[in-house]
Amino acid sequence: MTDIREYEALKKQLQQAILKKKTLDKQLTNIEEEIYARETTYLSEPSGGNIVRGLEALTKGNPSSSAGGSALKKRPLFTDDDRIFSLSSHTFVRHLQKSNEREEEEESAESTPATTAAQRKRKRAD
Repeated sequence: MTDIREYEALKKQLQQAILKKKTLDKQLTNIEEEIYARETTYLSEPSGGNIVRGLEALTKGNPSSSAGGSALKKRPLFTDDDRIFSLSSHTFVRHLQKSNEREEEEESAESTPATTAAQRKRKRAD
């Protein structure tokens, strides 16, 4: 009789721990997505440089910047290699890979003529 009670108590603890882990995983994903978005904003800012790409544009006398500031208005291009914060998290990298795989599957399914509308709806629902 005590074995059954102990089993039920452990089972309840396990269920609570699993729910807590799911909650923490969602919170972690939300924080990592916020970091990714802020990192994108930072890397896209036309401020003349940043800590990732360098601040040379701020120290160099740029003739085009004195003629209306057109050099500062250009959006600098950046790559995923510049994402030193979001790419330092292995969980976020896995999240990005899964998202990219889902997008590729959806694109290939939509481009396949044999794919029916019902199949596409099912895939989107997943």
